[in-house]
Amino acid sequence: MFLLTLLPLVYYYYSAWRYANPKAWWGAFLPKFLLFLAVSMGLALHNSRAVLLGLMGRRSAFIRTPKMGSVRRQGTWQGRRYRTGRFDGLTVLEGLLTLYFLFGIGAGLSIGDYGLLPFHLLLAVGYGLVFYYSVRHST
Repeated sequence: MFLLTLLPLVYYYYSAWRYANPKAWWGAFLPKFLLFLAVSMGLALHNSRAVLLGLMGRRSAFIRTPKMGSVRRQGTWQGRRYRTGRFDGLTVLEGLLTLYFLFGIGAGLSIGDYGLLPFHLLLAVGYGLVFYYSVRHST
C-alpha cells in the first residue's frame, strides 16, 4: 500500500518540477524531493498539535512571519534574523525524536536489519532540521 501511494506522490511533484525545469534531469530532482519528504515528516509534530488544538476548539495564536520593518521602509529584511523568543516543550520533543531515530539507525546497522533504514534516515534528518531551526529561532 505504501508504494501504491508513494508513486503518485513522486509523479505529481516530479511533473511539477519538470514543468518548471524542462532541461533538468531526474538526478537533480531526487535530492530535493528527499529533503522535502524529510522536512514534511519533521513537521508532523507541529501539524498534529495544530489539528488537535483545532479539534478541541482551542484558539491558538497564528504567528505570522514578521516583516522586519520592510513595510515602513525602515530597512531591508535581508540579514535580519527571526526570533520567537521561546523554547517550548515541542522543541524538546523534536530533539528527543531526532535522537530516537538516530538510535534506530544505529540499532538497525548493528543488527544488520536495513528494512527501516531509509525511513529512519528521513525521520532523523527531518526532525533534526526542524529541531535545529526551532532552537536557532528561539535564541
